[in-house]
Amino acid sequence: MPACFFYTFTMSESNIILIEKACEEIFKENGLNSINTDSTSVSFDKTNITATIGLAGEVQGHLILYSGLDTAVNLVRELFSNMGMEQEIAAGDQLFKETFAELLNQLGGRTTIKLSENGIDSDITPPILIKGDNIFINTNTYNSTAIIKISGEFGDIGLFVGLTN
Repeated sequence: MPACFFYTFTMSESNIILIEKACEEIFKENGLNSINTDSTSVSFDKTNITATIGLAGEVQGHLILYSGLDTAVNLVRELFSNMGMEQEIAAGDQLFKETFAELLNQLGGRTTIKLSENGIDSDITPPILIKGDNIFINTNTYNSTAIIKISGEFGDIGLFVGLTN
């Protein structure tokens, strides 16, 4: 079963567990069963692509999926392969960008379901994709944060969770 590891956090233990379960479920449902985790950080330094979704309602903040471009392409290729689609994927393709953003959309949606099951009303905004060199993300504006490192044959990606309340 795929697993996601939180290596640093300041948010409530119960929210961490809910988001971790959402992550595990989505990756398993997408056929990424060979996910490995460890306690080393996923640096923003090599980030060439990010997708972000806002959280609204009783829980407010952002989910940010981030990666190097080659790793993101490998991840999308693996997702397509798991669906039986042997389509060539390149970093500039619209399908690549939409698939990377959709993975975060699924993670965000499942997170709101998990929160709702525990009496927390929340919603998500549509994903926004940012692609480029030297992407800087200011994470100092959040009251509580967690970072999930997700590793597989595709490489390492990170999921940053920042909450303002």
